Amino acid sequence: MVAPLVTGSRRLQAIDGLRGGAALAVVLYHASVINALYRTGWEGSWADVVFGFGRFGVWLFFVISGFCIHLRWASDWTPERTPRLDFLAFWKRRFIRLYPPYAIALTMYVAWLVYEGLRPTGAAIWHIVSHVVLLNNFDRGAVESVNGVFWTLAIEEQLYLAYFLLLKLRIRFGWAVTLACCLGARIGWFALAALLHQLAGVDLLVTQAAAAQWIVWALGALAVEASFGIVKLPAIWRYGWFGTGLLVVAAIATYQTGVMTGGLAKNLVWLATDVVWGLGFFIWINRAADLEARWRARGTRPVWLAPAAALGLFSYSTYLTHELLMSHVWPLVRRDAPTSMTVMTLQLVVLTALSLVFARLFFAWFERPFMMRSREKRVSLSPVPAV
Repeated sequence: MVAPLVTGSRRLQAIDGLRGGAALAVVLYHASVINALYRTGWEGSWADVVFGFGRFGVWLFFVISGFCIHLRWASDWTPERTPRLDFLAFWKRRFIRLYPPYAIALTMYVAWLVYEGLRPTGAAIWHIVSHVVLLNNFDRGAVESVNGVFWTLAIEEQLYLAYFLLLKLRIRFGWAVTLACCLGARIGWFALAALLHQLAGVDLLVTQAAAAQWIVWALGALAVEASFGIVKLPAIWRYGWFGTGLLVVAAIATYQTGVMTGGLAKNLVWLATDVVWGLGFFIWINRAADLEARWRARGTRPVWLAPAAALGLFSYSTYLTHELLMSHVWPLVRRDAPTSMTVMTLQLVVLTALSLVFARLFFAWFERPFMMRSREKRVSLSPVPAV
């Protein structure tokens, strides 16, 4: 069954649908974590294992972010000219679009923590300041303080800075060298972390580092160029079955690293797993772009796409707010409710639904106004001679 496609829309419904799926996966993961706090039997159950993989919706967000950030440049590219992106204009638009809702959500979290008894110690002040300046992913003590998911937003901002380096590499040397540099940054960061641990006993955050996730983000930028025909990918990188297969491999590898003892083999699997997740999502981004073009050409779209894309529209607000409701407000509401598996399953559904409703309200009040303002500050690209 199909429904009429809204023509003239600048939003890519298929990409928004994937974004909505990523947001839902992350929310379900955290709802499952909350369930495990109330019932011992939930932790390790099949439901806990399945929903546990929802945290890798963050990696899908990384690939989508690379796709969307590079979309403007790719849409203006021609064989005769290479667009040039203005650094200040780009950051002004990003700041207007993303930081005010983040600052409001952060203020809500800090206010709630004060209500729960947070005191202005030196560590607490530093943790808050590190979140304000989006450097909390560099400090093991700060990374999961205030809000346990905001480290991914810090990565995003740091990858926006790295985008200009990625763009220079891509224009000057092409995608093979660029991806090799991004992968080298991941390997180099892992090596630096291992060296500091061995020599100085310093534990450098790895998974939470932008350098370690740069290769995953860059795959999204490559995908948008493939969707415009700027680069040509082998057909296999558009096959959904291959992407699904890679995601299954990544899930198995992730599970294995949880049961493997320390050593070189575990570290090598750990080094590769995030990249495999990224490649699987990269293929599904390519697939989504192909489907988007097909739906637009036919003037129709699947009926299930509209609600998925609608969820994707306020996925940023979902990410900003769901932890407050789940980890802080919900325990006050729930208190001494029964902990049977039936009740826990119902709690999972209710928590997810309430989180989405809360996020939709936050979007309407605190995100959408800045989204509209950022559109007014749309970055214009100036042409330079093609390379």
